[in-house]
Amino acid sequence: MAPLAQRLAVSSILVVAVPLAIGEAKSGASVTAPASASIGETITVSAKNLKPGHYAVRLYAKKVPNKNWACVAQLGAAAKKNVTHISVTAKIPSTLHCYSGFPSTSEGPLKAKPGTFVIVVSVPQSSITTAPGSSVARRNISVR
Repeated sequence: MAPLAQRLAVSSILVVAVPLAIGEAKSGASVTAPASASIGETITVSAKNLKPGHYAVRLYAKKVPNKNWACVAQLGAAAKKNVTHISVTAKIPSTLHCYSGFPSTSEGPLKAKPGTFVIVVSVPQSSITTAPGSSVARRNISVR
């Protein structure tokens, strides 16, 4: 049998992890988008069950030239009023823009290459960050 300290450490991890999982399940925010698309192809992204906010749909590259960068393209304009759902139809861009730091500093463009990207629906705080307290809905998309 494991020593008491190990058993207590494992049980405290379980107690902490369970409420986090329940909290995420209750939020209910969800996003629908195609599983794959080509560069230049038009897609529709929809999200629902969001907390009220001025949401935008952004596309983030998973593979970036520098681990401290975020490369992103906004797919359509952000909502001009508080919404709890959003639907955007836009083309998969051929170029994303890269940023680093906070406040974000422009690092220049990145040509989109086939691979896995992430569609994120959230309330933007800056070019690359999300406003605290807003819903966040994500979906991977394979760009070919």
